[in-house]
Amino acid sequence: MPGAYIPDLTLDSRARFLKALVSGGLLAGVALSPKLWIASRTYPLVPVAASFPRFRHPLDWMLVAGLAGAVATVALVARPLPALAAALCLGTLLVCLDQSRLQPWFYQYLLMLGSLAWFYATPDPRRRAGAVNACRLLLASIYFWSGVQKINSNFASAILPSLAHSAIEAFPRVLPVLTEWGRTIPFLEAGIGVALLLPRLRTPAIAAAAVMHAALLLALGPLGSHANSVVWPWNLVMAAAVIALFARTRDVPARAILLPAGPPVCRAAAIFVALVPAMSLAGLWDNYPGWALYSGNKDEVKYYVTDALFDRLPAAVQDYVYEYRPDLSELDLYDWSWSELNVPVYPELRIYLQIERALCGYASAPGDLKMTVRRKALWLGSRRANVEADCSALVRSGP
Repeated sequence: MPGAYIPDLTLDSRARFLKALVSGGLLAGVALSPKLWIASRTYPLVPVAASFPRFRHPLDWMLVAGLAGAVATVALVARPLPALAAALCLGTLLVCLDQSRLQPWFYQYLLMLGSLAWFYATPDPRRRAGAVNACRLLLASIYFWSGVQKINSNFASAILPSLAHSAIEAFPRVLPVLTEWGRTIPFLEAGIGVALLLPRLRTPAIAAAAVMHAALLLALGPLGSHANSVVWPWNLVMAAAVIALFARTRDVPARAILLPAGPPVCRAAAIFVALVPAMSLAGLWDNYPGWALYSGNKDEVKYYVTDALFDRLPAAVQDYVYEYRPDLSELDLYDWSWSELNVPVYPELRIYLQIERALCGYASAPGDLKMTVRRKALWLGSRRANVEADCSALVRSGP
């Protein structure tokens, strides 16, 4: 039984374990992506608004140190409410200063810290149970929407083989099996989310989640592709959180999770977070807060630069420019983000446009840089118009 190794599963013990788990995962994620959190880098900052203040060195380091200190305090003290408030405020500020920081793991950790603040803000057992159920609702919704987001042809044909390429190199016959069975993985993942809500199915759901995260760690970790190290601790946190929150909960009905008890604003926020990813299927919500990492369906960008612009770019940026044809080169934003920040590009059109504006600051003519964006497929296969832009204007092409 997945919960057999946890002797004490009271609400307080679950909350204590969860705050230590989330704090450790957040600190590990920040440590594995150090340049993501500072302004001293070549990859452009993308604030929520152009007028938003810029925090340069040493203020950027002070913000990160403040966040780390607050999160460490949350893990260590018995009454962490002030530290939780500080961590939430600093984490939100850091995201406002640069939207690239709104990685799915960081977004989840902030939401769980918010639920823990709800828990520690009241001595009322019913409201405390509601806070823990809000965390359960969040986890179930992550599995469900992550599976739904993968229901597209590109996941089975490209993303899954890419994740498992080390196994494929060792066992070439694995590829056709992955391609065939890969189409069922999104439904299995979404099914874990549904099963976690149902008391009788929670034990097999916990086991399935553990197997899934073990497989992901095998594929991405040192024994696999050694890629995306920033999500290694995230997978460990997810597997442990599912056990801590759902093991031995036959007495917790689905209704208590779907409608967590507590202040109306907290209940509304929990339900909103669980349902709002549906909007990303229609292009009305971002991919990452919609749990679409590794879904194979996102806005994809290409930047083409002339030789004149290449000569003006900083040497550190030139490392990510590759020849496209004799008179034109391509700047690989994805390689740039992975190499410098150790996180994937935040895949939204507004982000691509702001990065284009930053690059255009080096241009001597409007045509020195051209951006093309292939928009993600929407629900039922529809697709918005692709986008082309140079340094002078934005021109929308046909679908």
